Amino acid sequence: MPILSVNNIEAFYGQTQALFGISIQINQGEVVTLLGRNGMGKTTTIRSIMGLVKPANGSIHFEGKEITRWPAYRVANAGVGLAPEGRHIFPNLSVMENLIATAHNKNELDNPWTVDKVMALFPALEPRAKIKGGRISGGEQQMLSIGRALMTNPKLLLLDEATEGLSPLLRAQIWESISQLKDNHQSILLIDKHLDSLLRIGDRHYIVEKGYVVWSGDSEELRSDQKLQQRYIGI
Repeated sequence: MPILSVNNIEAFYGQTQALFGISIQINQGEVVTLLGRNGMGKTTTIRSIMGLVKPANGSIHFEGKEITRWPAYRVANAGVGLAPEGRHIFPNLSVMENLIATAHNKNELDNPWTVDKVMALFPALEPRAKIKGGRISGGEQQMLSIGRALMTNPKLLLLDEATEGLSPLLRAQIWESISQLKDNHQSILLIDKHLDSLLRIGDRHYIVEKGYVVWSGDSEELRSDQKLQQRYIGI
């Protein structure tokens, strides 16, 4: 049974339709990516899974249970963690306080995430532990956003624009951390613009265009199809 199944969901912002029957699937331990240009529906798909946008039609199942219209807190308690686009850390709380604020293990997972484990995954955060989140760098804020999501001990981790706006060095550090999560069999749904890294780390990929899934396949298939990349991703 897949950990997540999104089946033909449609979503609207007011009268404007954003998703037109999106379907994706993530199996346990997979890293799956959503690809496409800006404004094509990738973030809306993430927000629909998380319960922040209510699909008008279709269904979403997590671990076999339908969660289509659950509120976001209930989706989070079920085991879905989100590091959102824009990071949205608490700027007036310290790095340590940001991590503690979200910590829980409601599903009683073995070997749960702790502050020490997050610091080990993101060593740059340790010397910043007592500094307010609003005063650390953008890359450190992104690490903190991911770490904060991990402190909820998610069965599925959603990463929206995981390395947006970061320097090559900081991007490399975050990709290395995501690779470690993959090695530990963390299920991940990932949005990012850096195709080379996505092809290296992703097991399967979905391309979204104007609210539709227009292609899906593995890294080898996508890497070898330059015309597909040029048409939908803008490489």
